[in-house]
Amino acid sequence: MSGDVVAVVLAGGSGTRFGAPVSKVYVDLGGRPVIAHSLAAFESHPDVDHVVLVVCAEDRGACAAVLADAASTKVRAVVDGGATRQASEWAGIEAVTALDLDDPLVLLHDAARPLTTPDLVSGLIAAARDGAGAIPAVGVTDDLVDPVGRRVTTDDLVAVQTPQAFPLHVLRRTYPAAIAGGFDGVDTAQTVDAFADVEIRWVASSAENLKITHPADLDRAEAILSARR
Repeated sequence: MSGDVVAVVLAGGSGTRFGAPVSKVYVDLGGRPVIAHSLAAFESHPDVDHVVLVVCAEDRGACAAVLADAASTKVRAVVDGGATRQASEWAGIEAVTALDLDDPLVLLHDAARPLTTPDLVSGLIAAARDGAGAIPAVGVTDDLVDPVGRRVTTDDLVAVQTPQAFPLHVLRRTYPAAIAGGFDGVDTAQTVDAFADVEIRWVASSAENLKITHPADLDRAEAILSARR
């Protein structure tokens, strides 16, 4: 694997649960669109060399405006996403392949997680450098029950986040197999785990690396940003 690191920022979802007239990643957060914060996490990180952005075709104009304001120096490609998350991930992986790098490390990240920290990105890169996969996770603290109301022990459970880091050759091997087999993973790690014998390590994260799904999440993110300032 080469020293190159490529961040694939996934903004191909519709975000219908958020209830805004525009995709949630273009909603304002602290004076900038949500997606601008997600891009900045990689633009400013010294170990990330390239960025690929996966967007909805109808959001191309909004995306272009964000990139113009951000004056990004690392975005190498903007590609349209697919009908599912896995299809959007594959579009990003193909765009990374087209960069013709020597088996880079790929970080796949939800654009709707705008508060990713440099320390988390560094930890994931370090954990995945020797060919393993790496995912951020935080321990589950809420009480959980199964569908019939039985309490579930959470001592060994973690909530998985993004970015998720894997060598390109692993992604190139597993996604075609998943697509051919009709498998539709909920995230990168599930797809890789189903079709490759690769160790997937988890790196400690925090609840601050939240995903903007509902308007209340935006309020929480605003509070975290204010506290960081």
